Amino acid sequence: MKLSVLIPFRRADAALRQQLVRLERELLPQHVPCELVLVAEGPGGHLPHWLFAATSEEVGPKRQVVRLRRPQGPAAAVAAAILAARGELLVLVAPGAAYPPSLVEELLNHLVRADLVWARRRRRGWRRLGAALRAAPSRLVLGPLVRDPECLLWAARAEVFQGLEQALAFVPVLPWWVAAQGYRVTQVTISPQGPQRYRVPVPWPWQLLAARTLLRRSEPVQWERVASPAANTQALHHPDPSTERNKAA
Repeated sequence: MKLSVLIPFRRADAALRQQLVRLERELLPQHVPCELVLVAEGPGGHLPHWLFAATSEEVGPKRQVVRLRRPQGPAAAVAAAILAARGELLVLVAPGAAYPPSLVEELLNHLVRADLVWARRRRRGWRRLGAALRAAPSRLVLGPLVRDPECLLWAARAEVFQGLEQALAFVPVLPWWVAAQGYRVTQVTISPQGPQRYRVPVPWPWQLLAARTLLRRSEPVQWERVASPAANTQALHHPDPSTERNKAA
């Protein structure tokens, strides 16, 4: 089965570059078909060349770069990553060094007993209290299915996201939306290596109660694949053979 690792990001910085290198090194020994789906949240701006170039061209994960056509927020970036993925197994990882690559295989192992595995960050002290307060609205309205909805680390089977393009408003409550479709959802506790700097805002109770109105007014996510600059350069240096034949005639 093909694996797609999804990474939405706001800035293509050094932390993202190092994360991609570490992910490729971790995925290479598994000898499974896999790809990295990188989604730029901003529609404009320059994307660096290293974003398109994999560590190894012969073996290893292929890279697919996607960006939003207009600003729609981090929830749209997550939805675009899901829609652009070509694998049967999906793993979403927040950009940066918060989650080590070894957690990818750990989450995939839990898919034996569930269709969506959501990570829960281990916290202590006042950070645990703050996280509980932020998650209280969703738990009161939707139930204690997932205790850390802000955690952008999960693994799922691709079929659980059928119809997501029309349900963009429900991306902030993705595990509850998947469970409502009849799929099995579970969570696993993990230990992050640092703070998560990219997150999807969790809606408040009045937004959840107006979910039907949000769904009617929300537009489908608008995204596009970005071609590699190297491919564009090759196209300029290697014209279409049919065009050359027409000129010769």
